[in-house]
Amino acid sequence: MIRASRYLGFSLIGIIPAIVLSVSATTATPELSQDPNNQVHTILDVEDSRPSSDEALKPLLQGLKSEDPQVRGVAVRALGRLERVELVLPIAEMLSDESPAIRSLAANALAQAAYRGGAPAAAIPLLAAVSEEEDPTVRGAIAQALGRLHYATADEVREAEAAMLGLAVDAPPVTLLGIARGYESLARQQSADTALSTASIARLRELASYGESAEVMPRQARTLGAVRVRRLAVAALTAAGDSNLAVLRAAHADSDEEVRRLAAAAVANLALGEAARELNSYGLRDSSPRVRYQALAVYEQILRKSMGCGPIVVALDDRSPHVALQAIDLVGVGCPDRRDLEQLLLHYVKRMELEESDPYVLEAWHRPAHALVALSRINADAAAKALPYFVSSPVWQVRMYSARAAANLEAVAYLEGLALDPHPNVRETAISALAEQRGHAHDLLFVAALGSDDYQLLMTAANALEGSPDAALFPALTSALGRITAQQRQTSRDARRALIDRVGEWGDANFAELLTPYLRDFDPVIAAAAARILTAWTEESHQADPQLLPREPFPAFEDLVSLVGARALIEMDTGGVIELRLFPFEAPTNAARFARLARAGYYNGLTFHRVVPNFVVQGGSPGANEFWGDGPFTRDEITDRSNLRGTVGISTRGRDTGDGQIFINLVDNVRLDDNFTLFGEVVSGMDVVDAALEGATMKSVTIVDGVG
Repeated sequence: MIRASRYLGFSLIGIIPAIVLSVSATTATPELSQDPNNQVHTILDVEDSRPSSDEALKPLLQGLKSEDPQVRGVAVRALGRLERVELVLPIAEMLSDESPAIRSLAANALAQAAYRGGAPAAAIPLLAAVSEEEDPTVRGAIAQALGRLHYATADEVREAEAAMLGLAVDAPPVTLLGIARGYESLARQQSADTALSTASIARLRELASYGESAEVMPRQARTLGAVRVRRLAVAALTAAGDSNLAVLRAAHADSDEEVRRLAAAAVANLALGEAARELNSYGLRDSSPRVRYQALAVYEQILRKSMGCGPIVVALDDRSPHVALQAIDLVGVGCPDRRDLEQLLLHYVKRMELEESDPYVLEAWHRPAHALVALSRINADAAAKALPYFVSSPVWQVRMYSARAAANLEAVAYLEGLALDPHPNVRETAISALAEQRGHAHDLLFVAALGSDDYQLLMTAANALEGSPDAALFPALTSALGRITAQQRQTSRDARRALIDRVGEWGDANFAELLTPYLRDFDPVIAAAAARILTAWTEESHQADPQLLPREPFPAFEDLVSLVGARALIEMDTGGVIELRLFPFEAPTNAARFARLARAGYYNGLTFHRVVPNFVVQGGSPGANEFWGDGPFTRDEITDRSNLRGTVGISTRGRDTGDGQIFINLVDNVRLDDNFTLFGEVVSGMDVVDAALEGATMKSVTIVDGVG
């Protein structure tokens, strides 16, 4: 089961805290069930509990010794996902496992264990394994893990680079893929402090065209894996600040549109000149809307000032709504002197003056709303005349955009009205503008918002009251804090943190009794804030003693098995179905919760409230904002999966804060890797995802069992 140890001859003692010695030397541990299925379920359950003691870790350490490779794999992954560098030793031993799959998991687990610090402890066994590992997949996993680590010195970076370069010699595609992933992480995380070596840059330039030429590359290289190698190589070169023209020209002509999109983004690294104009023009004319969108963003970033608004004007008629909306936004930012563009914006804006029954108003509000905001930046009078039609729209998103336009116009009367809008997101937008422009002149409106149960609105109102001279507002803050705390919802964290900060700002030792109960709050973040404030008030030390809410029951093994062959079908209001495959044994708590909520009808009628072209669509919030979701929080369940186009993840606001909101990657978002839980992937209907605009509604989300 375990091969001869590779670790004779060096020691991690002194690098890893001594607690590991007691963990790895634990004896008389209780035996796991003899049934591998029960073993897997027990390990997953223990991992979800985030064990902190040696005793609690025993099932995971026992799992490493199982005869069943699936059990060993789940156990080593679980140890890594605890993100405790003191667990490096038992994880490192699994680099000698007889199964290449386990050794790959161990390499990834080492990097994950060092996520919060301690890169040298994880790097030592990885570097030692380089010379002995023969399996090409494991060699790629080692390179990927080495690239992920957060190094503190240039020497550590150079050692990792040398190992990765050695692994790349005569490497097959599966190894090169891991190497390219490692280089992308290394360049993105380290290049600001330590530039990649000349040898690494040269190798990445070679990989940027890997497999594209059938004449010179072996047949095995002309695969999706080879395409991903090229994507990652271009991304790594961009992160490293390299702008080799030959590489960029080849990438702009690549058969893969994601490579071309990355090449379009890389043009931003070029010095202004003919080359930048030439390559940007390739992107602007590309057949892919994702490439055109990226090229237009780069044009605005580096070329518009010297070349004018011509490409932006052309893009107003782009067949992709996302590109056209981007062009409308850019007209308002950078083309103030074009009277013809003002007339075009007015044309869009006037569509909102149609009868409210017009389906254009209710279903295709995006161009008029974006046009109003753009117009408010370049022709205040025209925008002010149109504003009433938007403020009175039955579509709350239109009213939210009207608040943005009113902010640009400094139309205080309209903002005051919108600050009392029935929809919390409209109120939040208006209050943000009033706070920025008028300071505390509208504190009474901010206080009124404290009566809401919408967490984003509460947070914004509390932040708007920072520095207010009116201490009489103190009771409204303490009342809101108490009311929201009584809900016992972990998802209220951001709102309560803003509220308790304001309480701390206005209170003093006379109010210590009021705040003392929060030392035992169910949320450690709030308990810590209470301790900090009480210490400042009383000049005496106070310690947080959070009383955590009971952990949610872990999904039953049978429920997870039932999801292996299931599909989630997201039917959109505008037509089309997005079909998802779930990963129940990679992300059990998140996949199971998504399925449970879907079966309960939770997602029906909710929207994709956040649509960011060339990034993600995000939705599943009852409040259609970032701060309202299902509770309690779920744990992060990180794997070595990459955030490729079509993968589906759980939105968070920090570690272990999953709240049921989902996002779908529109491109390869590798910068999200190792930070977000991926619980599924789109297997059909990606065209429906691409077509989604802000506010697109999920008519229903259903789970269909036993599909394939």
